[in-house]
Amino acid sequence: LYSTLDTHELGLTSPEELFDLEVFEDDPRPFYKFAKQLFPNEKKKIKPSSSHMFLAWLEKRKMLRRLYTQNIDGLEERAGVSPKRIVYAHGSLTW
Repeated sequence: LYSTLDTHELGLTSPEELFDLEVFEDDPRPFYKFAKQLFPNEKKKIKPSSSHMFLAWLEKRKMLRRLYTQNIDGLEERAGVSPKRIVYAHGSLTW
């Protein structure tokens, strides 16, 4: 994996920095930029499920105060849930 990373493009001085906690805490953007490459590209977007749509429906009816999620794919937002209602426990690849 390390030999395939373009450290310059990610703004790192070495490939190992990608998984270094101190580097991540200082600036998580290189890690998320790398991780985003692991997901389907924009042309092959994954669609929100009926559960995601249900959460958006609840918000529209003022029945959703806050949404805590471990998902990092941003499908809640794509379904229509307002970003101000979502708390991402593990970050989001949509940032």
